[in-house]
Amino acid sequence: MTNRTPLEIEIQPLDKTVDRQSFDCGVSALNDYFQKYALQNHTKNISKTFVATTLDRQKAVAGYYTVSMAEIARVKMPETGFKHLPKYPVPVMRIGRLAVDVRFRKKGIGERILLDVLHRAYFLAGEVGLYAVVVDAKNSEAVSFYHKYGFMPLAAQPRTLFLPVQTLQQLF
Repeated sequence: MTNRTPLEIEIQPLDKTVDRQSFDCGVSALNDYFQKYALQNHTKNISKTFVATTLDRQKAVAGYYTVSMAEIARVKMPETGFKHLPKYPVPVMRIGRLAVDVRFRKKGIGERILLDVLHRAYFLAGEVGLYAVVVDAKNSEAVSFYHKYGFMPLAAQPRTLFLPVQTLQQLF
């Protein structure tokens, strides 16, 4: 087991002072979104983007995530354990994107970013109707990452994963 020193970061809403151009997570679609569209969508309330920046002089972007509200049809939920849901769609918070810069991999940044998302969802659920957090995992590596935190696949969509807010209530 390697002994890693945790990187000091803070997670804040995106603003125009953040250097988005130097971010590189190794996935061009995630880089392009962050560099070209994240601030615009954040400002227009289409989605909200939060950035994890280092606390050193560089204030480098170590990672980011976007969230928005959505809904899921009951028929897409697994049968086991979810029969109590109404027949109409249930409200969810969607993680649109979650990425870590390649310079900051293997430092626990992805976990810290995800925990920030889940913490926000937990508090939001106290104010508005929110049944779960949902994410569309981009690949099998991402599916494995989310599975470690209790996310479950939707019926017939193994890369669309969800975590009920009830689980967050036990966590927080």
